[in-house]
Amino acid sequence: MKKGDFLVVVLAVLLTLSWALMSHRGGVASIYIDGELYKSVPLSENAKIVVESEFGKNTVVIKNSVVTIVDSDCENKLCESEHISETAHSIVCLPNRLSVIIEDDKINDETDVIL
Repeated sequence: MKKGDFLVVVLAVLLTLSWALMSHRGGVASIYIDGELYKSVPLSENAKIVVESEFGKNTVVIKNSVVTIVDSDCENKLCESEHISETAHSIVCLPNRLSVIIEDDKINDETDVIL
């Protein structure tokens, strides 16, 4: 292996590691009913949350940083086919007005720009 080849391999490994660290799997699964926050659960803990509202019933499961809806009383059950694990991804059950969004757990109250 030549010196240039070695540098390319080291650079590729460093880029891969930095990408892996930068694209962490979010911090919390925030559950909303009709646009209002119902509950936030850290992705680091496994949990089963039964959400009952006037619109319907859903069971949200967080396991190994992956969020799924395992049961829903809605008619089409499309929400049961989704699995999310990255920040800004979501699962929506329209008939039950439920949404689960993975949000970053870092709170940034600093002002970026004032115009």
